[in-house]
Amino acid sequence: MFTKNIIPIRNRSIIYYFRVPMIILMICGFNYNVFSLRKTIKNLIKMYTLILVAIVMYATIICCNDQEISQFWSLFEYTSSTIVVLVLKNNVHPFFNKLLKLDPCLRINKTYYISSRNRFIIIIIVIWLIRIVYTAFYCASYICYTSLVAYLINLFSLLALDANRVWRFAIYDEIRHRLKTLRMRLQEYDANYYLYVLNKKSVKENKMRFCLQLYINIADTIDVMIPELHASLFCSVFCGVPKLIINMYHVLLVIENDLPYESLGFMLIHIFQISIFLFSPCVVAELYVYEVEKIRLILMHRLIQEEDDKTIRDIELFLHYTRVRNFRYKIWRMIPVNLSFPLEFINLCTTYVIVVVNFTHLYG
Repeated sequence: MFTKNIIPIRNRSIIYYFRVPMIILMICGFNYNVFSLRKTIKNLIKMYTLILVAIVMYATIICCNDQEISQFWSLFEYTSSTIVVLVLKNNVHPFFNKLLKLDPCLRINKTYYISSRNRFIIIIIVIWLIRIVYTAFYCASYICYTSLVAYLINLFSLLALDANRVWRFAIYDEIRHRLKTLRMRLQEYDANYYLYVLNKKSVKENKMRFCLQLYINIADTIDVMIPELHASLFCSVFCGVPKLIINMYHVLLVIENDLPYESLGFMLIHIFQISIFLFSPCVVAELYVYEVEKIRLILMHRLIQEEDDKTIRDIELFLHYTRVRNFRYKIWRMIPVNLSFPLEFINLCTTYVIVVVNFTHLYG
């Protein structure tokens, strides 16, 4: 029924505005293959990624002792995440192309791209500074390495993981912003037409049908990235469970005076940082559902007030489509990406901490 193609805006690609974050991720070992490069250069970048992973593995093994088990889980997460990006078909370029076609119709311009890029860079810098500062304070009072160079390489892998996690959050948040904008466009006025500018010309469309098409296009856009996002999120969840359990157990050891008190702040900040990175996609995904529910509420109000039979049918079709495609996701149809996940995750970690405490006879 909806065969009309949305013509892309004649402007720079969105990748142009995100070239600095993409270069940062490439240096960190996450090659999303978004730049138009020669095949030889692409192969060299892949080789660089594999060499970097090997160096990080070697550095982590020689610098961390048996007590730093969480570092080995971070190593496993970094290795698996880079391999996922390297092996899976990268859809960042098609994702941005779909956004470029969609955004003129939502009246999103380059100002938003610039602010989104700057927000991404600022978040990365802040998180990196926090990690470097609390690691430096911890190591200043408690020797946490056997080789300084190896430990710095290991720290680089943690910073790289932080950058990739922020990128994952940014991808989720881009779709949230489009859903929010679509909801605002539906609320703008009660007329049955939709106005936007395309190629410096004003375009008028049937509002309900066109907004439904925009909703479909937003859902298609996130579906392009879902396999890659879910694979990356699964790696974080799989490695995050033992890291949180180990760090929570170490907090108990500090309380029992089995570990120095200097490590308590390090452990607590580390737990907080792991939790934020794991749960932030779930919060954004829950906001998807929130926006869809508000869109459905707007449509219901319009349905009650509308008298035109054709518009009523369009609204009913829109409502039915939002029921079928409601932006609810599960990682490989197993792990729900919503606000219930953090509660289940914390419950799981608490259960295993109790098991570890019983097995180690921490309290005699």
